[in-house]
Amino acid sequence: MDVVDRIKMLCKKNGTTISKLEKELGFGNGSIAKARDMTAKRLNEVAKHFGVSINYLLTGEDLLEVRIDPFFATLIQKYVEADPVTQSNVRLLLKMPEEEQQEKREA
Repeated sequence: MDVVDRIKMLCKKNGTTISKLEKELGFGNGSIAKARDMTAKRLNEVAKHFGVSINYLLTGEDLLEVRIDPFFATLIQKYVEADPVTQSNVRLLLKMPEEEQQEKREA
């Protein structure tokens, strides 16, 4: 089973078609049929859409059995796509109190 077969299987399992999936994700018509040439970004979009890993799409196996809630997957994706300043601000917002105390001691 290859990437295209896995995507077809996921579509069937989720009551959709490859054509509908392509439209939802903004891909060109027939582009999934050429999945062997898909970019990592597109594979990631398909994986995120179905809540599976890119590794699953490529190999059929998940390295981790952890599923991320789609909301958090979107947050992670937005962080990855953000500019360095925004990423830095997010890291500052998410610092644990213990880390802040450590920084104060070091200052």
